Amino acid sequence: MSKIHTRCEEVLRWMGANSSDTFLPGLSNEEIYCLTKDTVLHLSAEITALYTWRNGQSYEDEEGLNIPFGIYVFLPLDRAISEGASLAELDGNWSKSWLPILSDDAGAYYFCDCTRSNTISQVFRYFPEADEIRCLKFESIEELLIGIVADSK
Repeated sequence: MSKIHTRCEEVLRWMGANSSDTFLPGLSNEEIYCLTKDTVLHLSAEITALYTWRNGQSYEDEEGLNIPFGIYVFLPLDRAISEGASLAELDGNWSKSWLPILSDDAGAYYFCDCTRSNTISQVFRYFPEADEIRCLKFESIEELLIGIVADSK
């Protein structure tokens, strides 16, 4: 089991017994490749591990959604890719190489820059209404996951 999978399981334990119902099953490496092959995105090992663990959260019942990331929802990879592409077309501040992984559905995102493939991915916050539209929040996805559990204690 990868470090990311271990950290994700810690988040699930913190969320409680019914939390796994909101998450979609993980993708295979082949499915991830098929979703990204025609994009400019180069996913890091961390992002790949995150999406092989679970493919985001279901949007079927947003009212009852158990959200471990505060107000943010973990985006399924296909939705993350399409939202990122749409943002790049509509917003001059958004890059085609940015992959939004968390969304508040009101315009704010946590994203990773997928310009080149790395082992880890820094996590940035994008908030178009703030003075600083883009800022570094976590040095890695693992750090993001550690922070979620630490903040809950």
